[in-house]
Amino acid sequence: MIIRNRYCSRTLSQSFWKDSSLPNSIYRLLSPDAKRYIWLSVPKNNSAGCGTPIHFAGWKEFGKSINTKPIVVTEDAIKADIVNKFLPEYFAIANSGIGCAQDLIVSISRGKSMMIAFDSDYHQNPLVIKQLARFLRLRFADDRTSNSHFPTKILHWNAKHKGIDDTLLNASEIIELTIPQWISVISDESRSLILNELDDLVAH
Repeated sequence: MIIRNRYCSRTLSQSFWKDSSLPNSIYRLLSPDAKRYIWLSVPKNNSAGCGTPIHFAGWKEFGKSINTKPIVVTEDAIKADIVNKFLPEYFAIANSGIGCAQDLIVSISRGKSMMIAFDSDYHQNPLVIKQLARFLRLRFADDRTSNSHFPTKILHWNAKHKGIDDTLLNASEIIELTIPQWISVISDESRSLILNELDDLVAH
């Protein structure tokens, strides 16, 4: 399945993007010389402290029809918000990095279709592909334990765009791939790392 962006890439091209509705917010700075993401926390407003919080984009609607929409899992709250803006047919959640809160995400997504949209730097970084393999193993093992049969797919885009946010903002093509399809298009090194981790679960 090919996902086509329906919005102009200029839609969100402000100097920064923020979610000011929550007491714990993240800012994305678009200056090339600045740190890209900054977390802000306001303890007097009972905001989240240190840790690995999960961000629910479109949180007001999240519980109303969650069984009818696949969940997109990405990293960084801003990316989830952009997915929520451009691809309303999905629910988007985000952690603060591919290795963070994996067990919690698996629990949240139990019994639901999942689309994985972590950054594409796994193409170059074996540590990232190992974390992605670990996440897939947790998801598949949980599916077996809970007797769940909802699909898990990878959202795949041109690797010149690191994240799904840049991909959407540049109106680039995104394709849904099954896990076997995705394994067939990654590098030999990445494929070996994935297969070593998933073993018999890869056929799930």
